[in-house]
Amino acid sequence: MSLFIFVTAILAVYRVSYMIALEEGPFGMIAAIRERIDPNQTSWLGRGVRCVACVSFWLSLLAALMIQASVLEWLGIAGGVLVIHRAVK
Repeated sequence: MSLFIFVTAILAVYRVSYMIALEEGPFGMIAAIRERIDPNQTSWLGRGVRCVACVSFWLSLLAALMIQASVLEWLGIAGGVLVIHRAVK
């Protein structure tokens, strides 16, 4: 895998993870979906969908499958997202 594709995958996963976990989205659609999943955040899914790290872990798997990456590269994408998230937090 080239460095360009790896970095692009990290940035793409971060953007989508941040949007799913923390933003309202267009017309409040993302926030409405989050609220429908678990309004009281009592389940692991309800808490996980509001966590950038949790969402990015699974989205990194999707990105890795799309670019035919190895398991190590999948975890590298997830780790890169965490580095960015903690740096800008």
